[in-house]
This record gives sequence, C-alpha cells and structure tokens, in this order.
Amino acid sequence: MSNFQFISDTKLRSNVDKAFDFVVHLVLLTETSQSNTREEKLVNNFYRKTIILYTASIVEAILVWKLGKYLKENNQKIKGEWKYKNWRKICIDESGDEVGASSRLKEEITIHDLDFSRVIQKCKKHEIINTSSLENEVDELRKVRNNIHIGGLEKIESTYTKERVENFFEIAGKVKKRIIFLEKG
Repeated sequence: MSNFQFISDTKLRSNVDKAFDFVVHLVLLTETSQSNTREEKLVNNFYRKTIILYTASIVEAILVWKLGKYLKENNQKIKGEWKYKNWRKICIDESGDEVGASSRLKEEITIHDLDFSRVIQKCKKHEIINTSSLENEVDELRKVRNNIHIGGLEKIESTYTKERVENFFEIAGKVKKRIIFLEKG
C-alpha cells in the first residue's frame, strides 16, 4: 500500500513511493553502519545528503501536484512571464547605461516551468502552505537540496547528521499532513 494514497495521479504516486522506499533503504544503511572509520563516516554523510535530496524532491513533487490540482479546480492559470526580443541600443545615458527598445510578449508558463522556490511562493499565496513557519522550513529544505550543485557552494559543505535528516523528515511530515488535510476538505 502507498504511503501517499492521497495523490490521485497514479504515476506520480508510484514515483513518490519508489523515492520514499529508496530513502527508507538509505536510512537503514546509515542506521546499521558503525561509522568508526573516516571512510564509513564519509559514506554515511553522503547517504544522509542523498536522503535529504530525495526528501526535498518528494516534498516538491507533492507541492507541485497539489498546486496544479488547486489551479485546475479553481480555473486559474499561472501568470505568464514577459520575454523581450529584438533589443536594440538607442543610446547611452549620462551614467553609462545603455538605453534601448525591444518588443515584448507574454509567454504562458506551466506549473512544471516553476522552480522549487516559486512553487513554495505560489503554495503560500494559495494557502496550500498555510503558515510562514512552514514556508520557511520548506524553503530551508529547498536550499539544502540545492547543495547538490557543489560547484556553486560558497563554503565548505557541512556534515549531514542524523538530527538534520530527522528535522527534514519532520518538515516533510508537516507538508504531507497539510496536503492530506486539504484533500479531505
């Protein structure tokens, strides 16, 4: 039986269940490891990082699904974004900035065009995420998830502790509980 029975999209539910099963497997690996040697500690650290990455992906998938469902049920669309093309420089102003002209058109975007940060913002706007506290917690999960991009890290990557993983599980649990509450209406 699924841990995400509330997700009506069967493909998404299956994918989320598989990701969750993988997370559980990694948790078991970290729990059974002795972590006595430097290598064991390093491996467990990266297991925990992977656990956090997958947990964030599960949260993001649930929020994208619920936001999409909300927008469809309320006959709403995501506002398009302005795109500029055919920009031409006209002159340079006294501060050295270029002044120009272009044509612009509004491009429609879909829910899948949104990055996690914008999903969080839109979920807060539509009260899917109903408190600033939960919004901040999910955003922290998003930020840690973005540490997968190691080339852009501004500092030495931190250690991923059992307590940190448990904290992110708690956040994921809050999101799941909120979505189940909304689904029950």
